[in-house]
Amino acid sequence: AADQQRVVQALVKRATDEYRAKRVQSAYVILRNAVHTLPEDVSALADFSWIALRAGHIGEALEASARLRVIATDPAIRANAWFNFGLACLAQGSNGYYNGRYYCIASRIYPFLQSWRNAPSAVREHKIAEVLDRTAVNTCVVSKDGVRRQYWFALSRDDLMPGREHHRIYVRHPPGKP
Repeated sequence: AADQQRVVQALVKRATDEYRAKRVQSAYVILRNAVHTLPEDVSALADFSWIALRAGHIGEALEASARLRVIATDPAIRANAWFNFGLACLAQGSNGYYNGRYYCIASRIYPFLQSWRNAPSAVREHKIAEVLDRTAVNTCVVSKDGVRRQYWFALSRDDLMPGREHHRIYVRHPPGKP
């Protein structure tokens, strides 16, 4: 296991060098090998979710971001995973389906809200505002455990303060009907 960890760290470093040299496809291939070697390595997954997206491999970016959201313990890494996940869901040609799984089932803004909630920043706030500005829908609907939650968004950025909850409606649906 220690040998695999060293190999993965070397691959991540090499991929970073490739990416900095603007060789995105090369970085993608190297990181894909790192992720296949140690699928739960947070550093490799974090870089892979971004590089796969940049290289046009949307499905792999979705899958890596989703896995990273679950295993990362650092809120900043989880925030980046949510953000990359949201970008992949919005990517041209993305239908959110990969390897037999639908990933993009919540509203378009939900991943960015989760990103911001994990680690608030001006960049994340601006992305939320951008997504809100580009859509006529002013709600976010999320289903979990048979409960459908619908969130309404105010037009003011003041409503993006961490920890505040606004206008939630919880509707219980019968099993099988989200």
